[in-house]
Amino acid sequence: MHAPGPVQPKPGEELFQRNYGRAIHPAAGIMGSFRAGKRRRPGENQVARFLPLRYPVPMNLKEIFTQIRTPLIALAAMAYFVLVVVSHESVSLLYLEIFKRFGRSTMETSMHLGSTVMGVAVLGACLFVLNRRKRLSLQILLLWAGMALCIILADVFFVVTNIERIHYIQYALLSILIRTIVSDDYFALFLTVLAGIADEAVQYLWAPEYTRYLDFNDFVFNLLGGLLGILLYLTFFSENRPVSRGLVRTKVAVYGAVGLVLALLCAAMWAGRIIPCDPRDKGFHVIDKREGRTVFVLSFVKHPDFWSVTDYGTRYHVLSPVEGTALLGVLLLGCRFLLKERRSNGGAS
Repeated sequence: MHAPGPVQPKPGEELFQRNYGRAIHPAAGIMGSFRAGKRRRPGENQVARFLPLRYPVPMNLKEIFTQIRTPLIALAAMAYFVLVVVSHESVSLLYLEIFKRFGRSTMETSMHLGSTVMGVAVLGACLFVLNRRKRLSLQILLLWAGMALCIILADVFFVVTNIERIHYIQYALLSILIRTIVSDDYFALFLTVLAGIADEAVQYLWAPEYTRYLDFNDFVFNLLGGLLGILLYLTFFSENRPVSRGLVRTKVAVYGAVGLVLALLCAAMWAGRIIPCDPRDKGFHVIDKREGRTVFVLSFVKHPDFWSVTDYGTRYHVLSPVEGTALLGVLLLGCRFLLKERRSNGGAS
């Protein structure tokens, strides 16, 4: 005699399978679910005992956090960006207070040593982690070497005071948050650069008498800080995730909008609506009237020579709008090539 096999459902009947492995007929209803729920696995959501499994129910707090992680990180990124924008004055006042108390030489030397030690430590830790994970590829080394070289050159040509190195830390943190949300290395960097441009534009519009020009030097610092954050993410938190169709549409929309804005800016400059430089001692109005038409002034300071010199002897170069736009374009194209090659080799995307 053969042992009876498992009971097969009649045609038309639908069985709902619980995660503990017992089939429940819909007609069993809530009471059937309740009786069968006594054999639930440890940690199973209590709500699942009383509800038919017609709709999925999160089984634990980890799954709930996974579902709401992206909105939470997006809110954190926006809050952090707002904090960066509104904290410029506080950082400047702190800088002046330290300068008055300890003197410029002591302050600049300590900041230089501190930032150098921090940079070497971060780079050494990243190389150690990559080597332990056997991911020390030539491409990752080129990314780190290229970023380090760009930071050194930016330090030589564009840094007025060592406090400006804080841009690297600020925008590295922002790009890590954005990369956690966006499953695309280069697009996360591109969004970080846009955030940095918006930050500097707000500063210039809010207090033009403080900066006196739209600071393309800071655009470069913010881009390098964003690249630093992307490389840190790839080193410590990299994960393979497919690029969704929604992200592809978002990328097309963002790139298209940026291209349209650039075209409009070029047309406005060609028509004389954007003035590169309008030197004056008072009355700093970014948006002003000139000969009966509204114009936008990019700078109230004229830099006739390549090098500008501070009253304490530091030489630096101020990027003009044309120079700044060209340099940003070159850096973004280089990052696009390296990060795109990384995606094609099976990296995080």
